[in-house]
Amino acid sequence: MKKKLLTRRKLWYELEKCLLIPQRQAVSIVNLIFTTIEDGLARGLECQFNGFGTFTVTHWKARSRPPQMLNGRKVTGELRESVRIRFSASELLKSRVKGAFRAGEFTPIHVQPKQMDKIAKLDAERREKRGLPISPGGS
Repeated sequence: MKKKLLTRRKLWYELEKCLLIPQRQAVSIVNLIFTTIEDGLARGLECQFNGFGTFTVTHWKARSRPPQMLNGRKVTGELRESVRIRFSASELLKSRVKGAFRAGEFTPIHVQPKQMDKIAKLDAERREKRGLPISPGGS
């Protein structure tokens, strides 16, 4: 079974659909968010989003490792400098994800079912006017 992914393109589409804004604006907003997170991590900042989680960066300096046996051979050498980026989900995010899986509902948490119907109808009308497919990306 193929995993379903939330890609940037799908995120753009969801933002465009929920806020009823042009695609170009949605793309700019999503790119701005990711660029801001990337820049913060590059500067060594911890990026924390209340109710979502925290991105952290750990820098490992180059170092020598002690000799050890690996597959019957003695291995020595240098370990290169490396960077590890880690995401730690908040308890709120964990509970929401667990709750959505248990209930079998996968609609956005901030949008009520009645609003989803209205948004879908407006979205279909707008896409029809533009000559775009109703469901981009085939999903």
